[in-house]
Amino acid sequence: MAALPLFAGPALHPAAHAADRATLTLLVPVLLAFCPLLVAAQAWTWHTFRHRVTRPSYL
Repeated sequence: MAALPLFAGPALHPAAHAADRATLTLLVPVLLAFCPLLVAAQAWTWHTFRHRVTRPSYL
């Protein structure tokens, strides 16, 4: 099973299955704008919930 992608890979042509140039022109700037926001949200979540919960916080 692990060798299947190695044999099938050379037969695939990524350019034939990629999105249209106009679509990529629209999506790439949007992706570049939102990726830093998503990374910042993930970092904030990790920072907020980094401590182990040992008891209820309302006590």
